[in-house]
Amino acid sequence: MSQGFIEIDPITKRKFYFGDFNKLKIYKADKDWKRYYSLKGKYERACLNYIIQGSAGSITKLAAIFFRKWLNDNNLNEFIFITNLVHDEINLEVKDGFTDIAARNLEDCMQKAGAVWCTTIPLKADAVITNYWTH
Repeated sequence: MSQGFIEIDPITKRKFYFGDFNKLKIYKADKDWKRYYSLKGKYERACLNYIIQGSAGSITKLAAIFFRKWLNDNNLNEFIFITNLVHDEINLEVKDGFTDIAARNLEDCMQKAGAVWCTTIPLKADAVITNYWTH
């Protein structure tokens, strides 16, 4: 944070830049402690939150790449469609008869992607099969 950005995750090296980071230096120089500590606290909370959410987003994107590759390799693009990526979810539309194989492979792809970021504990994924989005 001391450089005006946080590295969201060490794998992709993605960074988030604080747009008003110079204000922190100005408040400190002016000894405007109320604003300084308020802004500093905001940045510190963001540092914790962005790393968690950013890593989860990166894992989801990689899982979608793995799943798309699996779809292509198995010629299933006519039966299984990735419709949406939302935070840490991958939503699919699946034709009847393909739901179990789609769910099983989506879980595998998500766990495989999770293993790239979390090498100490395996991350679990659970596919839920419904007729509508149950976020």
